[in-house]
Amino acid sequence: MTHTLKNIWHKVTAPDSPPPNEPLPPSEDQIDIPTFPAYDPVMSEIYRHRRHVGVNLGSMFILEKWLCPPALCSWIISKPWESELDFLNAAGPALQAREALEEHWRTFITESDFEWMQSIGINAVRVPIGYWVAGQDFMIGDFKKYQGVYDSAWARLLTVIDMAGRHNIGVLIDLHGAPGGQNGDTHCGISTHRAELFNSNHTMDVALQALTRLAKDLAPINHIIGLQVLNEPIDHPELATFYQKAYKAIRSVHPDIVLPIYFGDAWNIKKYSTWLNQSAMKFVVVDTHQYFCHMPADHAKSVEQHIKDVQTNIASQLQFSANNVTGNVIVGEWSVVLNGKSIEKSRRNDAEAMKSFGQVQQAVYDQNCAGWFYWNYRTGDDGWYWSFRYCVRNGIMPSHYHQGQISPDAVQKVHQQAKEETDKRMETAFTQHTNYWSNHGLPNCPDFWRFQEGFKAGSTVALRFLTNGQGSRIGFKRQLTVEYSDDHLRRHHGSTKSVLWHFEHGFVQGLEAIDQIIQQTIAR
Repeated sequence: MTHTLKNIWHKVTAPDSPPPNEPLPPSEDQIDIPTFPAYDPVMSEIYRHRRHVGVNLGSMFILEKWLCPPALCSWIISKPWESELDFLNAAGPALQAREALEEHWRTFITESDFEWMQSIGINAVRVPIGYWVAGQDFMIGDFKKYQGVYDSAWARLLTVIDMAGRHNIGVLIDLHGAPGGQNGDTHCGISTHRAELFNSNHTMDVALQALTRLAKDLAPINHIIGLQVLNEPIDHPELATFYQKAYKAIRSVHPDIVLPIYFGDAWNIKKYSTWLNQSAMKFVVVDTHQYFCHMPADHAKSVEQHIKDVQTNIASQLQFSANNVTGNVIVGEWSVVLNGKSIEKSRRNDAEAMKSFGQVQQAVYDQNCAGWFYWNYRTGDDGWYWSFRYCVRNGIMPSHYHQGQISPDAVQKVHQQAKEETDKRMETAFTQHTNYWSNHGLPNCPDFWRFQEGFKAGSTVALRFLTNGQGSRIGFKRQLTVEYSDDHLRRHHGSTKSVLWHFEHGFVQGLEAIDQIIQQTIAR
């Protein structure tokens, strides 16, 4: 209450606010820009190819009212609000809006949050941002008059990235709000309820400029695991063309750094995974979102029907799409939440229903995707199932995660077992490979040796992820296979792509051999 009254008094008096339409004075929230280690191809490979077990940090750098804490909402003095722009308009003079947001950026997610995430095995965060965070020069339309509000936004974003890195947590930057809005929802930062990004070359150009700036500054940071071009865009006729332009713009700034580029599937994963399959883009990832509580059709299903749907239809969609894009599919947003009508049909209590549904979803996503991110890490009061913290603390979600990384003790045991078993596993796999293909049209094939080289490379890479990546497990297995296959081709002059499949089969089996040892170690 004291905090709220203090805010109201400050808003009423506001002695230091400049007249309307005049620039704000420089922010007093000037913090040191963190410095990051030099780009390291080995470390970035680990962060960007490992399995991502993560959470979303939604409503930090692009507001959603229903997720905001009471401390931030207490700054509102007029008008109902839903979006970031609404908040700016409703929080009084721009100087006060800036003070409110700066306090929010300092306090909503802190070092202790990353410490807790690391302690339970969370190894990645997806950070939704508005395009205005990339730089005030990009602010257009109604946001332009609020340029000074975001003086310290970029530094605060880098601080969050730095905190994540100190705890071995990778960061996926998600352009959640694009100029004009990539969909009609308020999570784009505006409340027009229209998707106007694609209606103007100017808005699309500004979005591309913001993405270029993000790529320029963030791609060399080793634990930046990717850049997502758009969040939940509508399936607009211009979307594929925009994606192509974004890909070229991002790749152009650091030709020697292959930053993973994530594309939202526009709620049509089969269409966009097929489209990407037909492109020549390198290390692109399909981001799909899975919710089962919003639509009337969702409400009509029982918990058991939703579980069956995930195990069959959703699993099938993910498998199809993963096959299209070398396994590069992640579930960028999901939740255990079901509508009350679904739970009533099953005669379960909320907690039991949500827990069962969450277990099934997690198992399907682990099996068919390279990673997942729960929506959301926290809510305003952390009092319900949209909050990952709430779910873990109340036993709805697991208290620890081994899918992305394992403990130092387990790493040691895996290395010991691998030392004892890898050669034997390779010999067995090589014999099976040569026997099979000798009996299926390739007797005395001169390229069988490539299988052995692939197996050695795959097992070595998997062990390096464990050692150098603090117990990291590989998620983007087929992506790694393609990259090491290309390297094999470069090293062996005179080889042709037609024989690379021997190496690729061996590489995958080398990865799988170490993963089997990991599974055995965890199960003990």
